[in-house]
Amino acid sequence: MLVSVPSRGGLSPGFPQGAAELYAQPHVIKIFCSVEGRERLASLGHASFALRYEIQPTVMILERLVECAVESWEKQLAYHQLGVVMLERKEYKDAQRAFNTAVEAGHLYSLVGVARSKFKRDHRYSAYKIINSLISDHKAATGWMHQERSLYCSGKEKLLDLDTATELDPTLTFPYKFRAVALVEENQFNAAISELNKVLGFKASPDCLEMRAWVSIGKEDYEVL
Repeated sequence: MLVSVPSRGGLSPGFPQGAAELYAQPHVIKIFCSVEGRERLASLGHASFALRYEIQPTVMILERLVECAVESWEKQLAYHQLGVVMLERKEYKDAQRAFNTAVEAGHLYSLVGVARSKFKRDHRYSAYKIINSLISDHKAATGWMHQERSLYCSGKEKLLDLDTATELDPTLTFPYKFRAVALVEENQFNAAISELNKVLGFKASPDCLEMRAWVSIGKEDYEVL
């Protein structure tokens, strides 16, 4: 189970419901992506970037977002978002290229995207080295860094990273779920349920509720269902 690379989701409160569907219409895309439309929007400068950032449902619009990014923070957001979309589309080389550009612009978290892209291209050790270097370069490593590195290792090293991730950030849900699955494989059902209950103690997680139900069925404890 992979934890999704965080992406900017949805439209801002200032945009009406259904706006994403509107901006995905061919005639609207033409306005933003045609030569004439691009020239008109270019005259808006930063306002053009802000508008495109709000209405980014297609790769074409994201590519235009990249083109009108001027400031460093704009390039970081634009290239990272393009990388996320390319990763979801399974275009891993293009995703890696976009994430690398975001990193060069100063977006640290895009290193995760680079690692994910490499991992998807079967470069597991290369992905591991990227996150390992990220942790080594930061004395105050955070929980998500260790969680991310755990995706590219196995055995005791994986479990150690997940335990460290929980210590640094107890709100990360993936480590609990992984430990629960590992405990079920060892027929330690009560311990597995305990791990899932820890998540449910701070977050109403539908997938953890479902997992707990399946674990209870495995131990033939139907009273908790």
